[in-house]
Amino acid sequence: MMARLLNSGLVVAGLIAVCAVWVLIAAYSYQGISGTFPQLVGWIFLGLALLELAAQVSAVIRPANPGRSADEPETISVVKELKGFGWLGILLLALYLVGFLISTPLYVFAFLRLSGRLSLVTSSTIAVGATVFVYVVFVQLLEYKLFPGVLLMG
Repeated sequence: MMARLLNSGLVVAGLIAVCAVWVLIAAYSYQGISGTFPQLVGWIFLGLALLELAAQVSAVIRPANPGRSADEPETISVVKELKGFGWLGILLLALYLVGFLISTPLYVFAFLRLSGRLSLVTSSTIAVGATVFVYVVFVQLLEYKLFPGVLLMG
């Protein structure tokens, strides 16, 4: 029974729900109108995270495949899901430290090269394309000032 309670989907869904609460708390720290969009995103994120958590709890209570033995390994390991969660944490840390325009190509390249095992040329091309897209859409078209990161704010 304890192995069923600690399945990888439930652990990751719980971590994402905690992060959603943290994002929502951070969104309410913004003053005035600048907090409206982060609060909207935070509530949507929390709602989706709670739906996923409910789905995972339901799967633990009522397994989809009742014929499977409790001793059989899960198809997706906790370590594999935590690695995916770690990639998200790295992105958020990079965004906070060095901002969007530096972290976007670094993150996209590292993820595609290390996790996706794509070639150097493919990873570089996609990273440059993603950065150009972010720059053109947000900086040029929407005239939005992207966060430069705490290390480069000076």
